[in-house]
Amino acid sequence: MLSLGGLQIPITALGMVNGFVGEVPTELGNLNNLSHLQLSENNFSGEFPTSVFDISSLVFLSVTRNNLSGKLPQSFGHDLPNLVFTDSLTNSTELQILMINDNLLAGDLPSSVANLSGILQQFCVANNFLTGTISQGMKKFQDLISLSFENNSFTGELPSEIGALHNLQRLAIYNNRFSGEIPDIFGNFANLYILAMRNNQFSGRIHRSIGQCKGLAFLDLGMNRLGGTIPKKIFQLSGLTNLYLEGNSLRGLLPHEISIMTHIETMLLSGNQLSGNIPAEIERCSSLKTLVMAKNKFNGSIPTNLGNLASLETLDLSSNNLTGPIPQRLEKLRYIETLNLSFNHLEGQVPVKGVFMDLTKLDLRGNKQLCSLNMEIVHSLGVLVCWQKEKKDCTPCHPWSCWCYCFVHFNAIATLHHDVSKEEKKRGKNQDDIFPS
Repeated sequence: MLSLGGLQIPITALGMVNGFVGEVPTELGNLNNLSHLQLSENNFSGEFPTSVFDISSLVFLSVTRNNLSGKLPQSFGHDLPNLVFTDSLTNSTELQILMINDNLLAGDLPSSVANLSGILQQFCVANNFLTGTISQGMKKFQDLISLSFENNSFTGELPSEIGALHNLQRLAIYNNRFSGEIPDIFGNFANLYILAMRNNQFSGRIHRSIGQCKGLAFLDLGMNRLGGTIPKKIFQLSGLTNLYLEGNSLRGLLPHEISIMTHIETMLLSGNQLSGNIPAEIERCSSLKTLVMAKNKFNGSIPTNLGNLASLETLDLSSNNLTGPIPQRLEKLRYIETLNLSFNHLEGQVPVKGVFMDLTKLDLRGNKQLCSLNMEIVHSLGVLVCWQKEKKDCTPCHPWSCWCYCFVHFNAIATLHHDVSKEEKKRGKNQDDIFPS
């Protein structure tokens, strides 16, 4: 066990990182002048000593990525008027950063959290086993720029009082059990950059006010129970780089305003009830690397200009109602790693170049009218054999039909005869060279 002995030096900052084990020394509470305490990235275990909460001068406390356990004390937030942490930290009036993430802390987050320092800027309790609801007293933290509650088991509704945190830049509450409707508070967040609320139980609609967060770059509302249509204003966020709305019950059409999202790199819309045509304006999303629109009700043809999205690495349009041919321009997608067009109603000949030459990147199952002259594609991807009457006329035929069987085997025999004839001519020429006349 680590011991500080009779250390009497008036220390104001102490960093103990990388490699310390055992329990956190209770003697830390004797360092009355301490303003910064960094205990991150160790193997400390057991409960955190309450003596530390008596250091009224503490401004910064970080114990992230340890193995601390137990409950947060009910006095959290009272003893450290400078610290922004828990009930016993409320006397830490100078506390600006409180980070206790990545531990084994359990139990409810004490309501006395609301008594923490009013100048708190960063509050992170992520990756623990905390439960309960978020205190409505959070509105006092007007200087807060980052609020991180992700990967816990918090429940209840998101308090509308959070809308008072006008300086908030990061709100991360994903992977919890929050429920109810998301409050209409986002019109106040002019500086919000990251909004991550995925994998909760939120219901109701997505509010238009999210579209007023002009600086938003990362929006994740995936894996909830949201319904209604996607507000057009979200597609007008020109700085958005990541949009995750998958796994909800969203419906309606994709608006033409999608063309404004010139910086979008990842767009996940799968597992909803979106319908209508895929707008041709999606071509303007020139930074797109991942586009997943599977398991919806999109219809019409695949826009040809999807082949102009030069940075595209993943395109998944599977399990929709898309019709018509596969655009040949998709052959131009140089960086594509996954192309999934399975379980639609596509027809006609499968393109043969680019990604269509690497069958490990391709999924075309469940399209009963697709065909190919490439027998490897026929056998590997389960498409039909094409009957090519003329160069520009390709009609699918079922491999089990008599006509198709005869056609395919006639071609095979003709090819074999051609190869044998070439070999005989070559052999004759070689004999002439050996036995000149």
